[in-house]
Amino acid sequence: MVYKVKKSIVVLAVLLMVTILCYGFSLFYTNVPGYGKYIVISILGVLIFLNLLQFLINKVIIDENIITVKSLYGTKRIDINELQEISFVPLQGRILMMLTDKNSFAFIPSTIDGFDDIAEYIKGRVDSIELVNILNEINMKVINSKNRMIIIFLIVFNVILIVSSLYNFK
Repeated sequence: MVYKVKKSIVVLAVLLMVTILCYGFSLFYTNVPGYGKYIVISILGVLIFLNLLQFLINKVIIDENIITVKSLYGTKRIDINELQEISFVPLQGRILMMLTDKNSFAFIPSTIDGFDDIAEYIKGRVDSIELVNILNEINMKVINSKNRMIIIFLIVFNVILIVSSLYNFK
């Protein structure tokens, strides 16, 4: 089974990359002196590009008892039979599930479509009651709320950049 980042997040991130390019292009038409605006837009463009790249590369592959997590930072493999620890790391816009076996650790972000299915799959494969109890504590309402916040942020940021671009072309 292969799980990727939710399509809505990827589409909004692609749109954000396009709108940041349009906004950068619109800055050429403003009469504001200085190069600061170009430096800021360049840094912002690079950060958005890296985020988009992460969304496109990030995937979770489950093959029997091996969970493979591919990300911008590399590939990690976790053997479910040797799973030692499961923990959750709450971040501003998402939650990361950290899986640790005797050799490695991997982060599975809640932006992955099927995050709850992955947790259920792991729950059905582990023998440790302690690990099952940790997985039972997953609150999908909180996770879905955080995912909605990412989508709302991307929509608002896109609208701001589109309106700013149109204003600059006046």
